[in-house]
Amino acid sequence: MDIAMRPSSGYRLSVFSYLLAPLAIAAFAGCATVPNEEETAQGPAVTGDGRVTYNSPNARLGETIRHAGAAGGSVVLMGGLEEEPLGEVSFNRAEPQAVVSQLSEQADLAAEVTPYYTFLFPAEYQALTNVSLEGQLHSAHEGIETQIAFGAGTPLFMGLAWISQATGVTIVADNEVAEARSGEIALGAMPLSTALEALLKSARVANFFVDSSEDYIFLYSGAQGHQSDMLLNRPALDQHQEAMLDQRVTVYLPEPPTRPNQIRMLPGATPLAEVLPSLSRQLGVRVVAEPGLEELPVTPAVFRDVPVGAAMDLLIRQWLRPEYGYHAAHDSLVIRRRTPGEL
Repeated sequence: MDIAMRPSSGYRLSVFSYLLAPLAIAAFAGCATVPNEEETAQGPAVTGDGRVTYNSPNARLGETIRHAGAAGGSVVLMGGLEEEPLGEVSFNRAEPQAVVSQLSEQADLAAEVTPYYTFLFPAEYQALTNVSLEGQLHSAHEGIETQIAFGAGTPLFMGLAWISQATGVTIVADNEVAEARSGEIALGAMPLSTALEALLKSARVANFFVDSSEDYIFLYSGAQGHQSDMLLNRPALDQHQEAMLDQRVTVYLPEPPTRPNQIRMLPGATPLAEVLPSLSRQLGVRVVAEPGLEELPVTPAVFRDVPVGAAMDLLIRQWLRPEYGYHAAHDSLVIRRRTPGEL
């Protein structure tokens, strides 16, 4: 399925991203699905004057935040708070920021007001305000902005894949970070690093590391240490193998979409054995796995215009244990366990 999950199933995604250069604008609209059903993913209608009109006798925090975001407010709600009852709520052409401020008081939440968004969270989660990607991204990603809206419960792997598709920047996380789930989040146009920071706060991801090159941004928990090169026989490469690994590709995991400007997304990881045929086709080289590795989990991701070698690195770095790598043969790539001397 080419999907963004529908609001009724707990997900709501829309992404609009662009490069800060004349005419370099790309917008991507997803569709929402459940099995055997598709529809356009939508939130509440945006009022013409950017104000919030919403009345409910039994409002929930998440849905009220959603209305503020739909009217143009940049707001981030920490995950797990979306079902908090508010009782009666009544707004008539209110400013989005005023709505957010009132909700903060009504729900007894702390508010971190930044130049780009307001983050609502319980006071005991104050440590989340320290999350920052400032100065941690490669200079190649400077000048890129993104505007996102994700519904509560969105897995980070899904959010990152959509941002990758929209911005053209490959953003991947290891399995621990990728499985975290966001709260309700609606962000206006802002730097990519700021949007990622807000998404991580929303998902309560406070402890993570960043590896960023001109080709990708990798977020990881530190479980496997900082090792970016998964190739196990680099000194023995010949010119043919080097050219094979340098070839630039775009890869969709677990498999590419059937329609343009969409991504094929599943609700969780796919066993490696099921991904290998699609991966081989997209890389243009046969990829196989050593026996016993067939069930390693591959979470959905989008690799945009990266070298084959980087795609293999990012695939294997999803796994939390450091014992895996890959070997470049003449006409294939072999995912295998490291020998004792390679650990």
